[in-house]
Amino acid sequence: MTITSDHWYLLKKSYYENGKISIMMNLNKLCLIFLFIFSNGAIACTSVYTTLDFSTAITRDFTGGQHAVPLGTLGNMSTERSIPTVFSNCNSTLPTETSYYAQYNGALGNPVTHYSGAGHTVYQLPNVPGIGVSFFMADPNMPWNQLRSTKSLMIKSNYPGIGFKSRVQYHIIGELKNGNYNVPRRHVGNMTVEGTKTVTPVQLWSPQTTITVNVASCKLDVPPLVNLNPDISKPTQFNVTVKGCSGRTTVSTSFSDANSPATTSTSLKNNGTATGYALKLEVVNGGAVQILPVASSGASSRPGEIPMGTGNVNVPLVKSFNAIVTKDGGKPQPGTLDFKAIVGVSYR
Repeated sequence: MTITSDHWYLLKKSYYENGKISIMMNLNKLCLIFLFIFSNGAIACTSVYTTLDFSTAITRDFTGGQHAVPLGTLGNMSTERSIPTVFSNCNSTLPTETSYYAQYNGALGNPVTHYSGAGHTVYQLPNVPGIGVSFFMADPNMPWNQLRSTKSLMIKSNYPGIGFKSRVQYHIIGELKNGNYNVPRRHVGNMTVEGTKTVTPVQLWSPQTTITVNVASCKLDVPPLVNLNPDISKPTQFNVTVKGCSGRTTVSTSFSDANSPATTSTSLKNNGTATGYALKLEVVNGGAVQILPVASSGASSRPGEIPMGTGNVNVPLVKSFNAIVTKDGGKPQPGTLDFKAIVGVSYR
């Protein structure tokens, strides 16, 4: 600071030039000149976090039919978090473009190549059969980017204070197995910075995860061919068996017409050369069977399904049916009779 003698005048000027800010004013024959000099060293930032978890600890239950959910993302098992600042301890607020990159480190093995996951890069969750995981991150106002084995640009910013959002998504990638699974927190990648700022690299961690899987799974056993009684006035009996159900499972079955899979009817259409005939089904010592449209995977129980009871892995369920040739109202003509049915099983 320098003090010189002079006369009155008001605030003269302030300016920024060559790294110096000068403020000049004369107060009652005194001129006070304040000189502030800033270092011309490199702009530097340090990380608020040296480790960063994609999510807080996760506990999830998955209950349902083994085949009720197709391969894909489990929306109810995804989680997201936001962090206001990741890199913000900087010695300057002047805008300086910086690129933030993340790279997977191989901790979960190679991505699951047989599952595209709508473009997701999915890794097998360790020791959890049938469930994979993917990791996403981004600037809070930008689209999501994925953690991959190649270095990927996550955030590009002109400001030293960088916010961050992250997301973990879980995916069904294969057959599920019942059990309680605990996956420890794990270092899965690193975030580095390129630009004029110097930033401490940040370790990226997958969250500690606890998953309980309780799925029902059954096997359907039906005869591939049922030979009708030569005396078509008499019924032909056959069995439908459901076995190997995991857990205690309530089971029902249904029949659909392979020649008309979207149709609801009381009988199957003949696919042979004879005309005027149809095939009706009935439960032995029970009522008539309604022919239903083919159910989609994961569909709820429907009116017209035939209850088979409750079983488990050691208790097979068997239901007996009669196949009865009947006239369909058309003019009967000789020929062959060929009926095709799709047998479905629902278990809960």
